[in-house]
Amino acid sequence: MAVKTFKKPPRRAQKKKRRFPIALRNLLIVVIGLFAVFAAADAFLLFSENAASRALGEMEWSEDERIIRMGYEKTPLADMLTSADLKKNLAQLPQTESTAPAAYPLIDLPTGTEYDGDTVNIVVLGDSFVWGEGCVNRNELFWRQLELILRSKGYNCRVYAVGMAGATGCEELSWLTETSLVADLSPDIVVFGYVYNDALIEGSVYDEISAPDYNKKLSFLAPLRKLLPVSYLRLVNYVDAKTIYNKKYGDRYAGSYISVLEGETREHYEKNFVAKLDAFSERTGIPAVVMTLPNETKSALLKALYAPLREIFEDTRVLYYDSLPEFGKRYSGAAHKTNIKVNPVNNHPGSAAHRFYAEFLSERLIADCAETLGTPAPATAADAPLLINDCMPGELGLTENAVSENAAEYTLTYPDLSQPHAFLSFDITPYALKYPIGEEYVKLSFARPTDLSAVRIDGAGIETLRVYFTRVNPEKGYDDHDVYLYRPDGDGALRDGDAQAVTSLCIHAEFAPGADRTIRVEIDKSVFMS
Repeated sequence: MAVKTFKKPPRRAQKKKRRFPIALRNLLIVVIGLFAVFAAADAFLLFSENAASRALGEMEWSEDERIIRMGYEKTPLADMLTSADLKKNLAQLPQTESTAPAAYPLIDLPTGTEYDGDTVNIVVLGDSFVWGEGCVNRNELFWRQLELILRSKGYNCRVYAVGMAGATGCEELSWLTETSLVADLSPDIVVFGYVYNDALIEGSVYDEISAPDYNKKLSFLAPLRKLLPVSYLRLVNYVDAKTIYNKKYGDRYAGSYISVLEGETREHYEKNFVAKLDAFSERTGIPAVVMTLPNETKSALLKALYAPLREIFEDTRVLYYDSLPEFGKRYSGAAHKTNIKVNPVNNHPGSAAHRFYAEFLSERLIADCAETLGTPAPATAADAPLLINDCMPGELGLTENAVSENAAEYTLTYPDLSQPHAFLSFDITPYALKYPIGEEYVKLSFARPTDLSAVRIDGAGIETLRVYFTRVNPEKGYDDHDVYLYRPDGDGALRDGDAQAVTSLCIHAEFAPGADRTIRVEIDKSVFMS
């Protein structure tokens, strides 16, 4: 009987047998290593952003939603702004003394300015860029800034804002031509802000046609939102840029942005907006302006969208201003990056963009509408008292006790942060702002930037009080939303040597359980004006 011997396989075969598990192990090590590198880089990016970005990144979309909902609450047009049927809601607005219905969404923001009969009235019409979606201080909006700039240059102007989130150009024009707006406001100049959805045909709904299904394809990456929040956001933005904002996929939307001024929509826009606005200007003699409102400094998409507009308005009386080239030149640097958008998760324009729109528009109006604006008077000191005219949340019960040129006193009811607050079927806990300070606060905003010498706040139930302020950055020329803490002085006043050009007070207060939440705010203006 032959003896069977076991032969060792060749060395090459042995190695080949072990190669796969070794390769798998090495691959796993590489994957883990790469993930660790990405996680470290993502964490560095997240925490190297400014305080505002960090705070909002931690709260994701909740703060932005809170701001928008509180913005709805503090306007009398809340139901209208949240309704898809805009015209139906407009028709239900109450009558004015005029025989025509007041079917236009006037945004009334008191300024404390004494206007005389020779005032040049400018009416700015638009959508959410005019209404101010995501904005916590409506005095930052470009139509308010426009009035401040023109008056500072000696022009006796008053600027009215008429705007509604989601409105198209034709709907905005209907407020001007089909309502009592002209009779009520007596405009000397009308301005339309052009946003890339303005040429849409009324009734178009973005979701009538389903969006590209890349969202479903990327759903498996959802865990990255928690693990790598910055990388996830950049990946989504990259996919957006490669899908939604190109012609192949963009046309799958109803009234696609990329083709909004092509074919049927262009024909509709020229016939129902451009031609009618031109006829209005000819009939009334009122100069009409259309100005682009970019929210990106380097955007091939916006350039493509704006390209047809110059040709469309070329043979009309309408003054067309494309602000994108100048916008890109002025704000392409990193210093303005965080203020071009209203906040890190909302594409509506922020304080830098609104200031630019106002400065750009004021220069063009002075150049092209000099006869209408009249001869400017010599520049004078502020012609209005120290005034708080906007607040967040809107329902603080803010009461003006006394207001003069150099002092003001208000009372308000501080919200109970331990209780949820529901409005517009939306629950918010807590009912206050948090971004960018990191602790809940209410915001009181001044009608114009003000140099302060002291702020005194008292309330019987207050246990903890911290007061912050925001101001116009003297180098940037707008409120960059950096927050400064007021330091208490010996007499109980809160003083700070840098409290110049203050735009808002941010008040954080904690109360004893069941205590009265009424607080009194005294403000003194500095006698040494900047």
